Amino acid sequence: MSPAASLPGPHLDLVPELVRWFRRWLCDEDNGVESDPPIRVFVRRSTRPEPDLAEVRGSWRFEPGWPLERTRSEVLAAEPGPDLRELEIRGDIGASAWISCAGRLPWGQPTDQREDDARSLCYEWAPLESEVEILGNPKLELTVASSTPVAYVSAKLCDVFPDGTSALVTRGLLNLAHRSSSVAPEPLVPGKPVPVEVELEATSWVFEPGHRVRLSLAGADWPNVWPPPAPGKLTIDSRRLTLSLPRLEGEAPISEAPVFAPSPGGDPHAAPTSDEQPAVLWRVERDVLGRETEAFISHGAVYEGELGAKVEEAYEGRVGVSTTDPGAAWARASCRYVIRWPEADCATEARLSLRSDGHAYHLVVDVIAEELAETGIGRRERRFERTIPRQLQ
Repeated sequence: MSPAASLPGPHLDLVPELVRWFRRWLCDEDNGVESDPPIRVFVRRSTRPEPDLAEVRGSWRFEPGWPLERTRSEVLAAEPGPDLRELEIRGDIGASAWISCAGRLPWGQPTDQREDDARSLCYEWAPLESEVEILGNPKLELTVASSTPVAYVSAKLCDVFPDGTSALVTRGLLNLAHRSSSVAPEPLVPGKPVPVEVELEATSWVFEPGHRVRLSLAGADWPNVWPPPAPGKLTIDSRRLTLSLPRLEGEAPISEAPVFAPSPGGDPHAAPTSDEQPAVLWRVERDVLGRETEAFISHGAVYEGELGAKVEEAYEGRVGVSTTDPGAAWARASCRYVIRWPEADCATEARLSLRSDGHAYHLVVDVIAEELAETGIGRRERRFERTIPRQLQ
């Protein structure tokens, strides 16, 4: 990943920033870096989601410290409705949000959340009359009962546009067995309500007038997180649900905005590539009769290496989960690396197969090295296998 080329932008050249900082503290150059405001943040604004989004709307801003003195916790309670709401635990909800990563495709951006929202339990508030800016970690407090001893709560904060488009702002997930401690998890008592707190990932976002704030709850966030071990249902007590937003009030105390060198237009550390590159694939598929949902990615690169070498990289991954039993999930991946010299061609490959049931993870890893010639050293392989108990996961 590189701030010069990773998706989404805005892009910048980080190298001058690094050079200035190191020259101050390693070379004693009096360049004033210690006098700069300590916080530089990109303030994101309502942006329509796209999987290959080139740039998020927004602007850079200085802040004088952390936490910000002008942060106020705005607490949103559930709108009037049923006191108790039930949510089916499905293992395949979350594909619209993809994974918590920014980089290069196929590790792209969240798409419109409406498909996942439709299969989730959503709380929504009235259209905003004015802008609402948040910066920090939203927090969700709720009381929930589960029909199973181990269950998850996935929480997504979304920005709903006037036309219904749902853009992911931030997300959080809690294994309810870890509600009190991740060191000493405890199973749930089926049917017994428990109070929990879910901290969502830190974010910066400006909700614009006419937009709605939506909280989307589900029992999984797949394929970002491995799904829970069993089907069941969650019961949410809406009377005890609150969403706390870290809202900023007033004007920023520093009017000057950060200025960065523009991006050089690509990753300066990437190897030069040939004109023809492997296709980038990113698909989400449903096997209706097999009752599975699958996600597939494929990508690679071909480029010139040192000493006259030609390098080929190829990566593939496929993950799947049952639509009726979230504990029945699997992942298969491969990575192949080929170097071709005038004197010899060599290759290494790693393959992973991981599947789970309600009790354990079953892992198989194959490692292969070979010389791609009949007169070479041949092929060597090793296999590693392991079964890992889920232990309240």
